[in-house]
Amino acid sequence: MMNSPWARLMIPIIPKMIASPETAQKRAERKIVELNAGLEQTVEERTRELRRAYHDLESFSHTVTHEFKTPIREIGTYLEIIQEDNYDQLGEQSKADIQLARKVCNQTLDMIENMMIYTKAGFMVLNIEKIDMMELVKNCFKDLQQANEDKKIELQLNDLPDLYSDRFLLRMAIMNVLNNSIKFAQNRPVIQLVAGHMESEKEIAYYFKDNGVGFDMSNAKGLFKLFNRAHNSSDYEGNGIGLALVKRILSRNGGYAEIIGEKDRGCVVVFIFQRKYQPFPSV
Repeated sequence: MMNSPWARLMIPIIPKMIASPETAQKRAERKIVELNAGLEQTVEERTRELRRAYHDLESFSHTVTHEFKTPIREIGTYLEIIQEDNYDQLGEQSKADIQLARKVCNQTLDMIENMMIYTKAGFMVLNIEKIDMMELVKNCFKDLQQANEDKKIELQLNDLPDLYSDRFLLRMAIMNVLNNSIKFAQNRPVIQLVAGHMESEKEIAYYFKDNGVGFDMSNAKGLFKLFNRAHNSSDYEGNGIGLALVKRILSRNGGYAEIIGEKDRGCVVVFIFQRKYQPFPSV
């Protein structure tokens, strides 16, 4: 019987292991894992590229700034030497002309420095952190108070909630606004500054108010543009970069700025942020 051609049918049956088909859910999960891995790699590559681009731009900005500043500093130094070595021989008009030229050199250096900061604020990598706004405004005021010891300056500091932002840039924006307030209120017996906040369902606003000379609201629209000024440069020093820098900084941090003023009654600058980008409780 074993020689029968059918003997092979007596071989024991060994069941085959049949793989169960992959379910749609498992396929989707595997695809998500693969996509996440690819996305993470892409993000890492793009981050490295952005950091390289940032460092290249920073290096370029520093080089250009240095190349512009050096000859202007030399001109200022030569003018100072001429003034000191020939002071007794110079007429009053010549002395005034040299002093004015030195002032222009200093203003140009300040403008170059501010332009570098303005440019850097547009592409620098942000370091978002929780900021104690009360403490930050106090420190800014203290620094400006020390820089203006000849002026009587008062600050009324109302409640300021914490904010998530880039500390370096936000400090720069606040310093610009407070410095403007001091500048345009310099002829007041007492420079009065007020800082506080207001909230709505969708936004939170930090305001900075002063008792300066104010301005005509018909000029308000262009004040956040580069080199635009509400007052004549001969009356108040400046280069028209400060508020443009504030606008750029707030934009980088997910906010925007507004300014309200009245001639001879001061002005208010407002920093406005969307609540959905901040961990504040709902109103």
